[in-house]
Amino acid sequence: MSGKVAGQLQGFTEDAQFAGQDYDTNLSFSIEPEFYWEWNDGEDSIIFEPFIATTSRTASGPMAISAN
Repeated sequence: MSGKVAGQLQGFTEDAQFAGQDYDTNLSFSIEPEFYWEWNDGEDSIIFEPFIATTSRTASGPMAISAN
């Protein structure tokens, strides 16, 4: 197993351009583990890489999930 973990904090110094953008910061976090399995002496293998991300200001909901 291997993978990536990331966090990001954004700060905005100017006023919002549109209504509803009344925040000064945005915090996001993501995790992307990689699971690797092999069998038949390495002839066959599979890699599973799910990706999960969340942000404090997501328009469509609090979390996005995908898998490669």
